[in-house]
This record gives sequence, structure tokens and C-alpha cells, in this order.
Amino acid sequence: MFLILGDIWFWDLRTLSIYYKHLALTCLALLMIAPITISPAGDQRGFERQISYRIDLFLDFNSMLLKANQSVLFNLPMGVDDVCFKVYPNAFQPDGWIEITDVKVEGVPFKSFRLSEKDDTTLVVPLPGDISYDKRIKVDLSYIVKVPKEEDRFGYFDGILALGNWFPILAVLEEEEGVWVSHPYVNMGESFYSECADFMVTIRVEGEGDFVIAATGSLVEQKKAKNITVQTWRARNVRDFALTVSPDYEVYETTWENITIYSYYIPEHEESGVLAAKFASRCLQVFSEVFGRYPYAELRVAEVNSWFGGMEYPGIVFISSKLYSNGNESFMRDLLQRVIAHEVAHQWWYGVVGNDQYEDPWLDESLAEYSSMLYYRFVYGDKEFRRAFEEYVANGYYVYLEEGIDLPIAMTMGDFPSIESYNAIVYSKGAMVFRLLNSIIGDEAFFKGLSSYYKRKKFGIAVPEDLIEAFEGASGKELDWFFNRWFFESGVPSYEVMNATSQKVGKGYVVRVVLRQNVSEGSPFSLPVTLEFVCANGLNFSYSRWVNETLSTLEFQLPCSPVKIIVDPEDVIPGRDFGWGEVEKIKGENRSEIPPSVVLLFLLVMVTIALLAITIYSRRSGINLPDRRKHCQGIVRLRIKSSMLT
Repeated sequence: MFLILGDIWFWDLRTLSIYYKHLALTCLALLMIAPITISPAGDQRGFERQISYRIDLFLDFNSMLLKANQSVLFNLPMGVDDVCFKVYPNAFQPDGWIEITDVKVEGVPFKSFRLSEKDDTTLVVPLPGDISYDKRIKVDLSYIVKVPKEEDRFGYFDGILALGNWFPILAVLEEEEGVWVSHPYVNMGESFYSECADFMVTIRVEGEGDFVIAATGSLVEQKKAKNITVQTWRARNVRDFALTVSPDYEVYETTWENITIYSYYIPEHEESGVLAAKFASRCLQVFSEVFGRYPYAELRVAEVNSWFGGMEYPGIVFISSKLYSNGNESFMRDLLQRVIAHEVAHQWWYGVVGNDQYEDPWLDESLAEYSSMLYYRFVYGDKEFRRAFEEYVANGYYVYLEEGIDLPIAMTMGDFPSIESYNAIVYSKGAMVFRLLNSIIGDEAFFKGLSSYYKRKKFGIAVPEDLIEAFEGASGKELDWFFNRWFFESGVPSYEVMNATSQKVGKGYVVRVVLRQNVSEGSPFSLPVTLEFVCANGLNFSYSRWVNETLSTLEFQLPCSPVKIIVDPEDVIPGRDFGWGEVEKIKGENRSEIPPSVVLLFLLVMVTIALLAITIYSRRSGINLPDRRKHCQGIVRLRIKSSMLT
């Protein structure tokens, strides 16, 4: 969407690259000694749709009227008697709309097409009784689109035209039921659902100025005549086609390996426009090496006027102009980077691996949100990852919990009562739960699972079971318990130290902790909980224990007696109530230990004072003592230098 404003290792980009190169060599070696089995990639639902679009678009930039002729070729299974297209411009009525002026099926005009009675964004085209299912069916559409004056993914404002979800797009057919999926348009998120297809789109823009177009795919041909700009774009294996147009755009480009990244921005935002391309390039590198290779030759980042932070489409992301503008320079740059990371992550989760964004919004949004935080980890390290995660992810969820009710992550778009609950649960809580899963199964299994998921569902459509199976296969563990409790149920745990005692045993201490698990809903969770012990000498020790009861007595062996206990110090487990990050004082025997360097310094001071007292006394008494000050000072210097080595 559009984004609204355990074993964790430090990997920089170089280390990450080396790691995956070694992994690739290992896999290659295994392939050389193992039998090769080739299985089909992508949807694997049993029927190849083979969809292709040919669109001729004429745009009057002055009136914001679009006129288009569109041909769609696709396969259908036997028994389907109509075809459904989603026509999202009608969701913007009365200022925005689409009017279908002509429909042909296999070249024969049809006048019986209609909009669905339930939803103005669904076009139903009946098929003739003698239609042949042995070859691809061709449907021709002619239509007029009115673009509203709005700051949105479909709208015109202040010199920039954003065309997202603008043309009639073939709905998804659920073959077992033989019905077309038709979700209502939801403005607070995405309710889109489409299959991958090939596109050939010719765009004619009429108006004064040199128009710059940013679109899905690659520019293959362009012409310029008086007041008319003509461009032809081709895209393969993408599930949508979006574009932006402006006479004011400047363009900056950079490359990563053989992929070209283009940034489109207005002249006064040049500095941010250049940064946008560089941020996107880093994202491509990180995500390609962690999840799997970005499959297209180009990626575009386009500045648009919008109320949201960013919006994803295949091969192009829309980024709000508000993030390019001046303000707190450091903060705005980081916010721009964070939003770009989220939207570029959608190229993997939604773009290449598709899902029903209305039924399962968490499959792409929660994953994209956590992926954007992994970008910080791999580029800047663990400290910056924790800072970004707390600031951009966790805080939003905890603020919501103060006034809202916790909900399951795996709900449909229509189940969320508000945009606040949707953002807090799907984005924030969803990313927090993926982080928890990452901690429990470890980096190797987590990233292997995502890589397998990406490879198996590439250019297809995934369902929750596909992701669960990928993680189970990578980790070798059954994970239904985790997904059922954390994604399909509501409630979060929080932990509180009820009592703690420390007893001297030999050279160390036995610390017993009574830990209470408070659960907002349901039975206690079964999770590894980390306790951090802080000792008086400044040393910290962390231990994890699986906790699955309301009250648990845990025992630890420590080399020192702690004065503080911090529960879940990095907030890996979602849940902040009753002691999240709180420090609990130890009860019972608690002898403060003085560091050896402090003891040594104290003894040296006492010896010095004694010697000075003896010297003063001897002089007043007339007793002559040998001068040992230099000798004593040498001892002091020697001992002080030695203490610095401990």
C-alpha cells in the first residue's frame, strides 16, 4: 500500500553480499551431485490465464479527459458465461468516473454489458453462447475516463497527473467456484487483486509543454509533434500498469548492476529527487540479495501530490511530494528513505508474489513493513534497525493500544473498523510479529523461507498457507501454533517480575525470578522471553527461557548479584503493558560489588594518607626518616597503569 505517515547479527551490504555468494556456490555444488527436478514456477493453480493487454490511450492534459481503446486476450475454462473487469475510476464519483462506450467479444459488438448491482467498480460482460474455449478470448473495450482534481493515486493536482488503477483490469476467477472475485474499492488501503499479464501501451498526451511520462515497464518508442507527445511502453509479467505525467518533471537515473533506477521530481526538489534514486538503488540491492533477484530491467520512483506517503505499482512507486519538501532536513530525509524502502519492498510482496489484498492484506503489507526495517538493519546495522523499528513501527502500535482494541492481523480490509486500526494492526503489529518469528527460528531459516516463498510463487498468487509452508520447510519446525496465535487471533502478552532473590553460592550467585505473564485475551503464550540482569559492577548478562504459564519461577547462574532486571529489553515480543521494558529491583540478598579498580584506588589513597601522616609526625618529633616518596610514587604509578588493563 500506500504508507501513512533472537539471533540478530550485524550484516553490512558487503558482508550480506559475501554470505549469499557463498550460499549460491553451496547450492550449485549440491545441484551438481543431485538429480535435477524442474517444477513450474508461479501460480500453480492448474490453469494458465495468459493475459495480455493492448491499450491506446489519448490524454487531454487541459481537460483531464482520457479516451482509450483496449484489447484484452485471455484463456477461460469451460462453463464460464461472463467476464468481469474492475473499473476503479467509478470509486471517485462524481468528480472521477469511467464510461464504457463500446464492447466487442471476438469482434462482435455487445450491448448487454453492465455494471454490477452491488458495486459500480465491477463491469460484467456476458459471453455469447457459441464462444470457443479452445483458444484465447479477445474482448475489446472503448471508454472515457474523467480524472478528478485530487491529491491521490488516481488524480491530478498542481501539475502532476497520477494514474493508478485507471483502466478496466480483468478480475481474478476462482476456478473451483467458477466465480469472479469482485471486492469493493477501499480508500484506506488496497482492495486490489489481479493476475500477471503482458502490456503494450501507447500514450498520447496533448497539451502545451514537454511532457515527461513515468510508467510501468520500459519505454520502447517515442515521438514528439506540435503539442503532442507519443510514447509506447512495454511490460511483461506485471499485475498492473500505472503511470504519472508532468511537464515539470526532472529525471535523475542511476544503476545497480544491470538495473536502471529513474527518479522523477519537480525542479525545486532536486536534492531529494537524487536521494530518492539512491535510496531505491540500495533497496534493490538488499532485497535482491535477501529475498531473490528483482526480475525487471528498470524501477521508477515518481513524486506525486498525495495525502498518503507512498503507493506501490509494478516497476513504479508513487512518493508523496510532502516528503521531498523542506523541513527538518535529517528527519525528512529519513522519512523519505523509510517510505521508499516500504514501497520498493512491495515489488517483491504484491508485485512479483501476488495476493488478494482485500482478503489477506497482511501477506503483502506486514511483510513489506518488516522488509523496510530489514533495509535499515542491513545498510546501517543493528542499532539503527532498533531505532527505526521503535520509531516507525512499535510506537504506532502501542499508541493505538492505549485507546483502541487489539485485533487479529489476518483480517480482511472490510473487517477493520477504522484506518487507525488497519494501520496499527496490519502494518505495525504485523511487522512486530514477523520480527518475533525471525527471532524464534533464526536468520538462516527466516530468510531461506522468504527466498523459497518468493521463488515458488513468483508471478503467481499466494495464500497464507504458502507462506507458512515456506517457513516450516526452511526451519524444519511446525509453525501452525505461531501463525494461529499471532496472526489469526488477537491479544498480546506482557511480563512482570513479581519477585527476585539473589543468593551467594560459591564464587557466583543463584538468582530466582518469579515472572508473571499477563495476557489481554486467551490463554498464556508459549514464547522464549529474554531477561537482562544488570549488576552493580556495570556488567550485563542476558538469558532466554521459554515461558508458557501465567506464573513461572526461573533460575539463573550469574557471576554477580544483579540490582536490576529488564524484561524483553529489545521489545522483541509485542506487548507493552505491565512492565514492558521496565526495570525491576532485586529483592532478597543484594550485596553491591565494588569493582577491583575502585578497591585498588581506595587502598592506594589510604596508603598515601598514612605515609603523609607519618612524615608530618616525624618532622614535628624531630625523627629523620629516609625519603621514600619517589619510591612510593613509582609504586602508585605502576599500580594505576596495571589497573587500567583489567
